[in-house]
Amino acid sequence: MLTIGGDHSIGTGTISGLLRKYGNNLKVIWVDAHPDFIDIKNSDYYGYHGIPLAHLCGLSQFENF
Repeated sequence: MLTIGGDHSIGTGTISGLLRKYGNNLKVIWVDAHPDFIDIKNSDYYGYHGIPLAHLCGLSQFENF
């Protein structure tokens, strides 16, 4: 499956849905101009725009967001 989107957060819903279908067999290649790997616990940045990949990898959790 190939997903092309214009917003950085589109990957979160897409990959979450694919994980439900394919589980641990899912492989992802993330291509972006910047990594979207901001850890909200160690940053003053709170926009989801830069967080999706970190969120999917379990780095950024949103209990107190």
